[in-house]
Amino acid sequence: MGRIIPSVTGLLLVFVTSKAFDIEIAPANRIAAQIGDKLVLTCSTIDCETPSFSWRTQLDNPLGGTVNNKGNISILTMDPVGLANEHDYLCNAFCDNVEKEKNIKVDVYSFPSDPVLEISTPLNVGEKASVTCVVAKVYPSDRLEMQLEKDGSVLAREEFYMETSETTQTKSLTVTFIPIFEDIGKEITCVAELPIIEMEFEPKRRQTSQRLNVNLVPRITEFSIQPSTTVQEGDDVTIICSVESNPAARIVLRRKSDSEDTVLYSKDGIFHVPRVTFLNAGNYECEAENALGKSKMAAALSVEYGPRNTTVSVSPSATVREGEAVTMTCTSYGNPSPKISWTKHLISGESQFLSEDATLTINNIKTEDLGVYECEGANQLGREKKAVELIVQVPPKDTMLSVFPSDTVREGDSVTFSCTSKGIPAVQVILRKKTGGVDPVLVSENGRYTIYGAQQEDGGVYECESRNELGQQFQNIMLDVKAPSRNTTELIYPSDNVDEGEKVTITSTTYSNPPSQIVLQKVHPSNTTILSSQNGTASLYRVIRNYTGTFPVVVYNEAENNTEAIEIAVVASVKKPAYMIPVIVMVSCLSTVAIPVLAILIYVSRKAKINGSYHPVNALKPNV
Repeated sequence: MGRIIPSVTGLLLVFVTSKAFDIEIAPANRIAAQIGDKLVLTCSTIDCETPSFSWRTQLDNPLGGTVNNKGNISILTMDPVGLANEHDYLCNAFCDNVEKEKNIKVDVYSFPSDPVLEISTPLNVGEKASVTCVVAKVYPSDRLEMQLEKDGSVLAREEFYMETSETTQTKSLTVTFIPIFEDIGKEITCVAELPIIEMEFEPKRRQTSQRLNVNLVPRITEFSIQPSTTVQEGDDVTIICSVESNPAARIVLRRKSDSEDTVLYSKDGIFHVPRVTFLNAGNYECEAENALGKSKMAAALSVEYGPRNTTVSVSPSATVREGEAVTMTCTSYGNPSPKISWTKHLISGESQFLSEDATLTINNIKTEDLGVYECEGANQLGREKKAVELIVQVPPKDTMLSVFPSDTVREGDSVTFSCTSKGIPAVQVILRKKTGGVDPVLVSENGRYTIYGAQQEDGGVYECESRNELGQQFQNIMLDVKAPSRNTTELIYPSDNVDEGEKVTITSTTYSNPPSQIVLQKVHPSNTTILSSQNGTASLYRVIRNYTGTFPVVVYNEAENNTEAIEIAVVASVKKPAYMIPVIVMVSCLSTVAIPVLAILIYVSRKAKINGSYHPVNALKPNV
């Protein structure tokens, strides 16, 4: 080394001296060596090129190694390190008769490898098993600490401080336990520590872990239907099957049915059913199987839905005859089961409640029972209706034949026949005029037949026949056509030109309905004489000249009254031929006598009881 000395002149004077002789030892003054390893100790000198070295132990035990000197370095090699190398080693170096010494403490230990786990196999859930942790070639074993853990939880711990440690030893720690399903896949860890504070070495802690392979026959821990085993149609449903098993089980989900089970393609025992329908309801099964066995579990899914497929069956038929019985049965599907109710549609548009039974029976069917019957199935999720039309077949009845304006009309009037009848199926109405032979069918429309300008020959009996496939019914009516007289003729016998004193017979005939009354009159300048007649025939006995003149013939009935006139000439008695020629005179209608005159004539005729042939002198002679 050198020193710096200040001079009086201010200059620094540097004096250089040689370094002092010394030695160094490596590694440091204390080292921990693992048994079986190689340990190299190095001793070197400082400021001495050619030293001499020597190594020894503190108690002069064998070195247990080899020494190699090279220049100012001496190397002590212990290969392998053994228990005999646990000493204080001294390195002596001589240089120029100067001796230097350094020592180093060598501690020996053995902790060469991680612990070994020995697990009894096979491990079965529920069966006794053991786990052993083994630490080999440890020294000093009395400083060893061991601990068995399962998923971080301590199963067992042991310290060996009570044992002597003369050499390396193998230590073990054993735990007996009964595996459970939860142990599958868990880690068993053995932790071994050699916590020697006074030694510096690594590692002082070693550990080994191993996962437990526990065999388990499949056990279904959960078979559930989410969100619930009862859902509403349209909900999403998930079927979950959870299985405890080792080795892993094959999980199969099925939908059970009476005919054939359906396998559901699930993933890890999970099956999703989006927007379920009533068709998804039913029994489901989970089956788990591995090499050790199998297990099954079942669950039921109930899907609530509103009424549907509502139907009505009718026995014996929806078409029945009046007086028969009919039974209508309503069926509606839903979950919960729909409540059934029956109503009938009324003509007013309203509905009449009938029953809450699924079966509706009507005995002794009447016409008023026909119509539309409606069955309704209802639950809290909705309602559905089904209607059926009940047809009541009725043979023709209440057949009515009427004539308008009356069954008695005047000739020339229009008259309409109308026939109505009830019956189901609808009745066919046929109008005929009875003739006593083949009755002609009248062309009618909807049971109506009109005669325009009725004639006397249109009078008579008319018949209405109403018929359907169940039967027929008849009704008759008499039409009376009031017709005025026609084809009126007057016969004067022997002639309208007669001799005084002869007998003259006047006969009047006519056609009418009803038959007309015929009144013969003799008109005088001062009065009118009604001649007695019978059936339109009047006789004049021993006519005289003043009979010459007009003889009115009054023809009347309900339809009309007409007056016709004939002329008779009485001449003085003259010899006439022996033969007589009757003369028929067709007289035209002159005029209609006023109603008051006709009334007087009828009155006088009735008062006189004109019922035969009388002489004119015996007739009444009212003044007109």
